[in-house]
Amino acid sequence: MLHYLAQRLVGALSVLFVVSVVSFGLYALTPGDPAVVLLEASGIHSPPREAVEAKRAELHLGDPLPVQYLSWVAGALHGDFGRSFRSYTPVTDLYLSRIGATALLAAV
Repeated sequence: MLHYLAQRLVGALSVLFVVSVVSFGLYALTPGDPAVVLLEASGIHSPPREAVEAKRAELHLGDPLPVQYLSWVAGALHGDFGRSFRSYTPVTDLYLSRIGATALLAAV
């Protein structure tokens, strides 16, 4: 039984790893500069270069992709999923606002 549980745990962790890599890859493949997109979503249209550079530094976009991925995973493990590209709302707040309807749907 313990062997079976270990297999299931390894399988679940590998699926989580693949899903996280795909999710991060979609973020990294976003067209345009993510810093500009986030600044525009926050209401700053045609952001000045200094603001873009500050946002790029805040998001660690100058770091190599593996370092960005590890930083992203560390943030996700602490509940920081970043901000929405559309509304600039924290993604955690978006998840929490929809969890009640999701739980109701799952229960039905």
